Amino acid sequence: SDYLAIATLGIAEIIKAFLKNSDWLTRGTATVSPLPWPTPGPAELGFTLARAIYLSVTAAMIAVIFFLLHRAYHAPWGRMIRAIRDNEVSAAAMGKDINKRRLEIFVLGCILMGVGGGALASFNSLFDPQGYLPLNHTFLVLVMVILGPGNNLGTIFGAVAVYIIWLMSEPLALFLMNLAVMFGEGVFGWDPPANLSSRALQARVLVIGLLITLVLRFAPKGLLPENVPHHQ
Repeated sequence: SDYLAIATLGIAEIIKAFLKNSDWLTRGTATVSPLPWPTPGPAELGFTLARAIYLSVTAAMIAVIFFLLHRAYHAPWGRMIRAIRDNEVSAAAMGKDINKRRLEIFVLGCILMGVGGGALASFNSLFDPQGYLPLNHTFLVLVMVILGPGNNLGTIFGAVAVYIIWLMSEPLALFLMNLAVMFGEGVFGWDPPANLSSRALQARVLVIGLLITLVLRFAPKGLLPENVPHHQ
């Protein structure tokens, strides 16, 4: 399954590159704007209230999706999917159609990602193909890895944790770099390097990569491992 996930990311990059360069089919990298909000916008309700309402709608949507996935996880269909994930040979021996069920999971995942992408594009009021970078795909991997795969609640907390780490890593890296510059100037008389802000921005990539490495090394099942229910 790990190799399939990596191959899927590679195929996704190939498809994305094709769509970006197919002006005759997709208009290439041309943006689509403005995109309306499903709720009253800032021009009607004000900046704070409009965003609060949008956040409430998004939270309600996440809650509904979480409830449905939780029900599916504990349903016979969910047990079948977990059996296929854990041991395809045994599941096939029980008469399960592995390829069909795997296709169902792919379609379900694409639907959920489409809903999330639609919410993001609507919130930004802009769809820009150039704004979706390969680096952002690593967030999906980290969200699933950091608190444990197969854990719906852990995925939500993992997304929040990754977002906080992404935001805080830049100012923290800039603070540490400034300390190093002060130490180098005071002790060794070094000239301070230029563009510390841009270098601190790139440090976020190092933090994300280091976090993935540490979690995979010391907690391969995630910080909140999947609690597999046992049925009598």
